[in-house]
This record gives sequence, C-alpha cells and structure tokens, in this order.
Amino acid sequence: MYGVAFPNDGSQDDKAYTDAAGVRPPVVLFWDVVADAEASVAGVCVPVTDAELAALRRRELRYDLREVAAIGAGGVRLRAATFVGKPRFTRADEVARGVVSASYERTVQAGVRFWDARVPGFADAVQAGTTPPDPACVRELTRTDATGDPGRGGDADPADPSATTGLEVGGRPRARHPDVTGAAYPAQACGSPSAAC
Repeated sequence: MYGVAFPNDGSQDDKAYTDAAGVRPPVVLFWDVVADAEASVAGVCVPVTDAELAALRRRELRYDLREVAAIGAGGVRLRAATFVGKPRFTRADEVARGVVSASYERTVQAGVRFWDARVPGFADAVQAGTTPPDPACVRELTRTDATGDPGRGGDADPADPSATTGLEVGGRPRARHPDVTGAAYPAQACGSPSAAC
C-alpha cells in the first residue's frame, strides 16, 4: 500500500522529485507495511550484515525498523525485520494528496515479477494484500539526490535482486534542494482522503 507521504517541499534534505516541467508535487508516496498483529504480508527475506542494516536505517529515514515474525521454506521460523512508516509520514491527509513516481511503481512491479519467477505464487500473494495506486496519482517524476545528481528514482535493474529489494549500502552527503513551487499540484490532487493512492 502507498502509505508513506514524503514531504517534497524542501524540508527533507536527502532527495527531491520534480515533474517534466521542473515542478515539485508537494507529496510523493512510497510503499508501507501497516502494523497489524492479525495480518500477514508477502515479502522476501534478504540476509544483511550489521553494516548493511545500518546503511538501510540511514536510507529509510521515514520508516521505523520493526521485528516481525517470518516463516521461511518448510515452515522454518526466521528472525526478520521490516520498515514501517513513521507516524509523522503516514498521516491520512498527507497520503490523500500524494502522487506516486511512475518509475518507483515500475520498480516495485519489476521486483514482484522477479520474485514470482523464483517463488511461483508470490505475485498473487502480493496482489491479494495490496491496494494498487489510483492511475490518476501516478506521475513521471525525476528524483534528484542530495548531491544534486538525478538518482535512480526507482529505475532499478529488475535482473539485480538487490535493486528490487531496496538494498543499498552507503550513505549520501546531505544538502538542501533548491525550492521549486508545487503550484501545479493542488491539494487533494488525487481525490479524497479515501483515495487509493
């Protein structure tokens, strides 16, 4: 579900998103896992070192790391964790006015296809537990990292499992992004707070 609302107003100093006209939508949405003791989620357990986990924590600034119960092949219980959106970034009013980066959505879908080819039924399990974004909320955006260089923006190589699992090691230097108005993106750009963006 797209439930993490990235404030794209310059208040976050690690990255920014702009459309083809150079305008920043005020909020860009990312996937989230909603904490629910009664629910399950389709996912992939990727072993990481302590250093890689530390790098992921630095990267996932809008998420909290939570331990979760995980069942592996043959019913084996695994020690696992996932990132869950911080309350500050999951407010319904902010999520309702957000847009989804088309390249991010393509990368999510490429990751689902990658793992479904290895674990048949994975895509069905993901689809059963996920609300897709409203097509009106999906926009072609360019991601610019704090260095000022255009980033991956979700354009990962689906043949590389680390690209589709979000495993990147190493931090980026922080810098403020130039302010670009979001005037082309009115509040509630994707409908009411119940919109499935």
